[in-house]
Amino acid sequence: MNFNFEKIILDNQEIICPNSNQWELIFESEKIDGRTVPLIDLIKSKVIRNSKYSELKSCLTFTFDQIMFIELLEIDSELIRVFVERVICDNCGKRALLSATPGVSDLYIGLENKEKARERGYKHKNLNCKFCDNIYERRYTIWQKYE
Repeated sequence: MNFNFEKIILDNQEIICPNSNQWELIFESEKIDGRTVPLIDLIKSKVIRNSKYSELKSCLTFTFDQIMFIELLEIDSELIRVFVERVICDNCGKRALLSATPGVSDLYIGLENKEKARERGYKHKNLNCKFCDNIYERRYTIWQKYE
């Protein structure tokens, strides 16, 4: 099945960014170009969650002949590799509805220049907790949403 994906090159790596219809076909077939998409249920939940935020992109890449899910965050017209989670403040213990960090090493698997890719995320400010205004210490957080 030819999906005709939107393709981007980020950090010298080809990344495919399926649209919502293409994601539905992927979820139905659980395959791309004959390759099985791993952890399809987990990916589906992340795609659904990320689709609520225009600044988040749910994408796939092929690394070491494996399909890998990747999340991209658009900040100032630049795409940054991120891991989307619900960060917990080190100081007050409250949790963001959603947050993004460039600080997960799996984001950079297979890249020739991991340091340069990582630096693009870390050039953005580490945000403060909305509740107590202290900076996040354990997780470098460059994007967050609250209820």
